Amino acid sequence: MIVALAPVDREIAAGQRDRNLTAGTAQSPGLFLARLDSSGALDTTFGTAGFADAPVANVRPWTLLLRPDNTIVVVGDHFSGGTNYEYLVAQYSADGIVDTNFGTNGYVTTAFSTLAIPTTGILQQDGSTVVAGHTFAPSDSGNRYQIALARYTTAGVLDNTFGTAGTTLTDLGGSLGAVGVVRQSNGNFILAVANTEGLTEDFMTFRYTPDGNYDTTWGNNGVLRTDFQGGPDYASAISLEPNDGFIISGTSAPLFDGGAGASEIALLRYTASGAVDTTFGSAGKILVPLAAQTLATTNGHVKTATSIVLAASGKITVDGGTADRADLLHICF
Repeated sequence: MIVALAPVDREIAAGQRDRNLTAGTAQSPGLFLARLDSSGALDTTFGTAGFADAPVANVRPWTLLLRPDNTIVVVGDHFSGGTNYEYLVAQYSADGIVDTNFGTNGYVTTAFSTLAIPTTGILQQDGSTVVAGHTFAPSDSGNRYQIALARYTTAGVLDNTFGTAGTTLTDLGGSLGAVGVVRQSNGNFILAVANTEGLTEDFMTFRYTPDGNYDTTWGNNGVLRTDFQGGPDYASAISLEPNDGFIISGTSAPLFDGGAGASEIALLRYTASGAVDTTFGSAGKILVPLAAQTLATTNGHVKTATSIVLAASGKITVDGGTADRADLLHICF
């Protein structure tokens, strides 16, 4: 389940539940939304008795976005049969009614290959939606990914001015997945990428031009990567600063640490041009020794940061959890 903050101290939650498309047919998992009031109770003025369904089954939500007018945009993957998954973007009114003027019957889908998972997305100032995720390379049977971007207009159709007919595919080999995207004031998109190939992965980012082209001048031939301590580093979230710099959070472990238990929360700050900001933490990096925190039962277990929020005051909040337990992490800097 994913959650977004709504006005008047309310929250919008998105998840899956069984539903019948037609009376008497078998149930299939479908997207639903719910709104909670400031006390955490179900807001029954939202949708139908507090819930809003999507007009299509077999959808798993990944990202919730709110427009300035509180219109709700949901980004998810849609199982279209066989082994096929595709990008899906759906739109609702602020009160939880499917916006049938968006796309077709309130949603739009985009197929790339047999598997396409849209893990993150943002809204642009003009109202368009940029979605990022990954898809399997057509020539590979299982462990090589392409980064896949798509941009949709406010009407819910692919924006043909972006990339190639509205989409961009980046194939660098290996197991790469998009975990977050931000848009700088000059229109460039910075994409945080998780690399899961072996023991020496680094924090990785790609940059795309405002029209969706992969920028090979970024970092080394289009890939900016930074190592923490010689071992596997996995990016999991990115947040933009007012000066167009950005902070990436994730997980880091020393090389050959004897086990994954040494993995810790890691933060890294870059300038707008992609240089490590050495005024941040220790030479631009922060490693959080959770053994020194008061949080119980996390020591010795894999930690991961799943979101990062920058407040107007300059404070940084990182949330996450442990991979093998139900422990929650909430750290402020």
